[in-house]
Amino acid sequence: MFTTLENLEQTGRYDPYEKELIPKEGHLVLVRISRLMIQKDGEQLIWSIQFLYY
Repeated sequence: MFTTLENLEQTGRYDPYEKELIPKEGHLVLVRISRLMIQKDGEQLIWSIQFLYY
């Protein structure tokens, strides 16, 4: 099984994962996070995409 970093290096991305958060206001927020490996000006960067569901 690959670690997250190994999966990013092998495929350039990794499957999204979901997390449930409860902010101080007390309501449940579902967060889905995805990351992609991109190149800009010859430098490898990790781009994170987050979706919030209330």
